Amino acid sequence: MVKKAIDKQQLVLRALIGAAIAAGAVVVFAVTMLLVFLMPSILNGAFFEKHIQGDHFTGGSYARGIPANPRFDSLEEAYKEYDIEKTSIVHIFSNENYMVVLVQETSSFNGESCQIKGYEFYYDGTYSLMGDTTLLFSDSNEYGNEVTLRQDLQNFLGMPHLSFLRLAELYGALPAWGVADGDWIYDIVIDGQSIDEIVPLECHGKVYYLWIILDLQTRNRAAEVLITGIN
Repeated sequence: MVKKAIDKQQLVLRALIGAAIAAGAVVVFAVTMLLVFLMPSILNGAFFEKHIQGDHFTGGSYARGIPANPRFDSLEEAYKEYDIEKTSIVHIFSNENYMVVLVQETSSFNGESCQIKGYEFYYDGTYSLMGDTTLLFSDSNEYGNEVTLRQDLQNFLGMPHLSFLRLAELYGALPAWGVADGDWIYDIVIDGQSIDEIVPLECHGKVYYLWIILDLQTRNRAAEVLITGIN
């Protein structure tokens, strides 16, 4: 009887050890797959790049869920879904695969800030919202023009466009935009590339300049790009 009890205990112990080993293998596999998925982002320094603090406040929300993302046959349908007021649209730019709708909104941050929100749509016959970038700006010039320009560029030279979601690959281009507080922006060249479009806009009685690059060529970090023509 004693021997049978010991044998039974050993069987139970072996079963528990086997289950623990199996669970450990699952965990190791999951961690390995996660590292494989994240490795391009890690190698590109997406998780370690220091945030550039300029005179703007920025934020964004992106997801790559095609075909899970809601799809629309027209921009009119998308505007209705995301409460985009057509009268607030200041500019639209695009290529054959993407469309960015820039909307001037009322800032909820404080009464002195202005706000532009860029809605980024993927287009393949229908429109699907991939995400948005919000930029708050004012007439503050504490950090200077160059630093603030680099801050705006950083929104597009990292996650999610290049590293994590790789939206630039999906679009076949890297759209980028920002806001300057003066007409000095007309002379700017970024790693040898000029700005494609500049749209003056007014906020709180001051003229600002919305700058747009349809396909940013550089893949350098925003802190490392060569900017010429800056004051």
